Amino acid sequence: MFHKLAIAKTLGSFSFEGASKTRTASFDKCSSIYIDGGKSIDFEAVLDTVAGEYNISRDPRDYLLVPARAVSGNYHNENLDFFADTELTRFDPQLGRNIYATFNLCPSFVNHNAENYRLSRGVIVDSHFNDLNDASDSVKEAVFNSMGVETDKDVFVECLVALDSTKDTALVDGFKTGAVNAFSMGADVESTTCNICGHTASTTFQLCPCIRNKFSRKKYNLSGGRSAVAFEICNGTIFRELSTVDDPADKNALVQDRLLSVAANASNPYNLSNREVNDIFRFVAKNGAALPEALSKLLYSVLEDGGAQ
Repeated sequence: MFHKLAIAKTLGSFSFEGASKTRTASFDKCSSIYIDGGKSIDFEAVLDTVAGEYNISRDPRDYLLVPARAVSGNYHNENLDFFADTELTRFDPQLGRNIYATFNLCPSFVNHNAENYRLSRGVIVDSHFNDLNDASDSVKEAVFNSMGVETDKDVFVECLVALDSTKDTALVDGFKTGAVNAFSMGADVESTTCNICGHTASTTFQLCPCIRNKFSRKKYNLSGGRSAVAFEICNGTIFRELSTVDDPADKNALVQDRLLSVAANASNPYNLSNREVNDIFRFVAKNGAALPEALSKLLYSVLEDGGAQ
């Protein structure tokens, strides 16, 4: 099994009330089922299901909702990983859903800091396979370079991400102002197949020479006079999370991690109740960007010393 990461772009944002929906400038002409109001979602039911596990607010009014282009179909991404539309829409009877829908109810982290669900900044409310958009020239070229076929459609998985403003105000403000405008998806895949030689691998030891050297971006000659770089065709995909990247409050992640460690230790030397630790954690998460670097280091140092006792 392999773990895959890739940058995902935002399509816009809006509040639960939907009073003002704003688009990211570079996607003005992109049809979004969430921005355009084509789907009804029981957001309160989602929060009732996950809020306790993810340590996020149960109040829908606390959230900024961000539609994101999570995974593009039929051409390789910047990490030279390829997700076919047939893989994204494939129904998995063991999971009881289409592959793209494995995003549903997954957490949203910062910089893939996904070791503890309580560090989640929000939740992926819903996902769908978006085939509403005509392919731009760049998409047509990318699909042809990857598959050797012409297309007139730009297909991708669109996710609706809810970010908790009470847990990370700086992060939500970053999306509102455009200072933060990207996610990075995380997925596990059972195996990958080389587009050049057709070899399938499920561990790094099984990778063919083409894939081992894929980042050299060497072009291989293919039949029909076409050439292509080596990339991995992903099989058996399960999407796990969407992370925000370049979070302005990320400097406090270590402090938050240590607070969680203390909370999990019933014999913590400060005799803090779970509620008290949770209150401290929420304060640090909410006010992270405003904490001076020295205070962040001091908090972490104190917690580290206490945990070692």
